[in-house]
Amino acid sequence: MALSAHRYDGWLKDSLVAYKSGRLHNAFGLADVITRTIPFQGTCIPVPSTPSKVRERGYDTIGHLTSLVAKTYPAMRVLPALEYSRLVADQVGLGAAARRTNVAGAFRAIRRVPREVIVIDDVVTTGSTVIECAKALKMAGAQKVYVFALCASVNRG
Repeated sequence: MALSAHRYDGWLKDSLVAYKSGRLHNAFGLADVITRTIPFQGTCIPVPSTPSKVRERGYDTIGHLTSLVAKTYPAMRVLPALEYSRLVADQVGLGAAARRTNVAGAFRAIRRVPREVIVIDDVVTTGSTVIECAKALKMAGAQKVYVFALCASVNRG
């Protein structure tokens, strides 16, 4: 099951783009949107940012947001359990088939995970990234993997 708080447009898109461009104070409002809409409290696994994006920005966008959300929900546990197993291209501008190819086999779990987890991402466009994350998590022990995104693209690919 995959859910999102809103479409990737309007003020939410603008706020997310600004946050990813360095306006860290936007993280509080974005985390509040997640907190008010996420239907799950338990083990949340953020989709990792690529190492190059972390170096460029100075922070892991989803990891930072999920840590803020967890401060509101004591029952929520953030478990950084995924990492990239290889280099991938930036997904922006890629069509559905190119996105699938770009992230195929690109994630690995770095630890065992509980039977039921939720993957947190900022934007789901085609679902390619979260599908690959779910595959890696199932190999690490998850039996049910849910997905929650801050936004879902209105143009799916």
